[in-house]
Amino acid sequence: MDDFNSPPPAARNLWLRAVQTLVLLVALYIAMWLLCIVSLVQLLAAAVNGHPNDDLRKFARALGGYMGQIASFGSFASDVTPFPFGDWPAAQ
Repeated sequence: MDDFNSPPPAARNLWLRAVQTLVLLVALYIAMWLLCIVSLVQLLAAAVNGHPNDDLRKFARALGGYMGQIASFGSFASDVTPFPFGDWPAAQ
């Protein structure tokens, strides 16, 4: 027997995506500040050591990719769900 009171699958998927997007917007805000901190630490490392830190460079590149994934998902340009609902992007 069909339940006529349940929303269609497309509406349920849209609500799930809305909740995921809200969580990811909070993650994007945190990632933005984290990238600012990493940039300042990288600047300090380059000033002290004469060259940037390779581990920070890789992390910043992965973090930037993550922020791009969130933007793509939130704007419906991609259906791939970013971390924590999907995989963390690999640094290139």
